Order: sequence, then structure tokens, then C-alpha cells
Amino acid sequence: LGRGRSKRLLCPLTHILLVGAVFAYLFALPAAMTAYDFGLLNDAVDLSRQVAVRQGRLSIDLPLAAQEMLQVNNQDRETYAAWDESGNLVSGNPKLLQLREPIIGNNHRFADLALDGEENRAVILRQWMDGKVYYIAVSHTLRGRNLVSGSTFAGLVFPEALIAFVSLAVILLGVRRGLPPVEAPR
Repeated sequence: LGRGRSKRLLCPLTHILLVGAVFAYLFALPAAMTAYDFGLLNDAVDLSRQVAVRQGRLSIDLPLAAQEMLQVNNQDRETYAAWDESGNLVSGNPKLLQLREPIIGNNHRFADLALDGEENRAVILRQWMDGKVYYIAVSHTLRGRNLVSGSTFAGLVFPEALIAFVSLAVILLGVRRGLPPVEAPR
């Protein structure tokens, strides 16, 4: 099989497979990021269950072990804050008060922010207790999220590369076996 024929045959197939890998990644990544966001939302909902009203004021009963678990997980550092509708910090990291923008529509919103020089993803949850509105924010660094992104890419590229390799091998073998009988009568 001549180099010119191989190139004309294999280049378009290689490009199609590469474009397929890129599109597979672009479709899979938002799903993985949404799952990561909902894990963050679950943390905020769990934390909201610890809110109580004592002597007319909001408070959070968060055992020390739970505070330590929030601060560091496998890859990320997590932090939280709770504040009332006037913006008064009830508990947690005061640096998260920068997220006090109104929540429109849903009872939560996601935001990206920088804390201590590191990019974070946060969820802000609006809740009510005894007629009082309060907000819970949970933020985590993006190390774990970036790890998910990288492993998603690797998990998609390897099978796509394997499919490309097998497809190219099948085409080359088929063309090499199919052309000699066609070219023999010439």
C-alpha cells in the first residue's frame, strides 16, 4: 500500500476519531462538574440541619469533629459560613461573607471565588427557621474538581485512542489484503 493512499485514507479517519474524543470530553465534563456541585450542595444542606434558634438568635451546633472534617478532605480544603438576613456572621469563615449577593429563583446558587490565594467553588443556600432567613455557604478548593476533570479526560481519551488504533489497524489490514487481488490483473 503506497504512502499516498494510506495518508488519504487514514488522515480523515484520525481527525474524525480525535474530534469524537474532544466532543465526548466536552459532553462528559459538565456532567462530572454538576455531580461535584451537588456534592457541595449536599454538604450545605447537611450543615443547615445543625442550625438552631436560641434566645431569638441563630446558632450552629457543629461538633469539633465535624468542623475538622469540613476543613480538610482527601484533596480539598472546605470552609463554611452562616449569616442572617442582615449579613451578620453566625458561624464560620468571615471571608465567605463576600458571597452575600441575593439568591434569585432557587434557594441556592453556585459561585467561584478566591480564598487565601486559591480558587474555590462555593454554594450558597437560603433557608428559613422560625420565620428567620439565614444563609449557609460551603466552599472548597478546586483540587478535587480538577482531579475529576483530568481523570474524566484520561478515561475518555484512552478508550477513544484504543478504538482509533483498532480501526486504523483493521482498515490497513483490509486495504492491504483487498488491493492485491484488484491490482493483480493490471
